[in-house]
Amino acid sequence: LYYRGGRLYCQEDYKRLFVDACTCVGCSDSLLPSDSVFTLSTPGGHDDYALFHPACVKCSTCNKHLERGDEYALHRRRLYCREHFQEVYRGVGGGGGANGR
Repeated sequence: LYYRGGRLYCQEDYKRLFVDACTCVGCSDSLLPSDSVFTLSTPGGHDDYALFHPACVKCSTCNKHLERGDEYALHRRRLYCREHFQEVYRGVGGGGGANGR
């Protein structure tokens, strides 16, 4: 168990909340306080979110750079353009995608 701020956390939650929270999902480099950062998340929830350097906001499948206004999906901390999320989504049987703008 891990203890922080008066609360106990299991190893998985501690890593997700405090270790991974300081790492760019796209390149795995550390995020510094001076870095510009994009935070992408599922609508209405905090279960699936990820931090990216602006240059790392790319589809996990085709590497297309995604910009503000593009449709995207974040699924299990992987980022997809609309086209490739639809392929992945069909592969997992549907149910609760994470589309954003």
